[in-house]
Amino acid sequence: MNLEELEQERAKCQLHLEQLHIYEPSEEWYKMRREELEYQIACIEEAIETEKESIRENNNVSAAFLVVLYALVITGLSILIFM
Repeated sequence: MNLEELEQERAKCQLHLEQLHIYEPSEEWYKMRREELEYQIACIEEAIETEKESIRENNNVSAAFLVVLYALVITGLSILIFM
């Protein structure tokens, strides 16, 4: 799942959690369903954080690659100019 899908899933679970007290008359089932939804939300939030960290790492690698590429281009142009 991508980041947008995870955030939509989290919002859906939170909406279900907020509406649970309206739709579930049994207190036992309410508690079980609430715990289940809270667990799902926690797992989704963990996946969101993992995905964000992965995106940050990819951005850092891309930035480092661009810096090296620019350095090589400038070095190459400098060598051509001063020859």
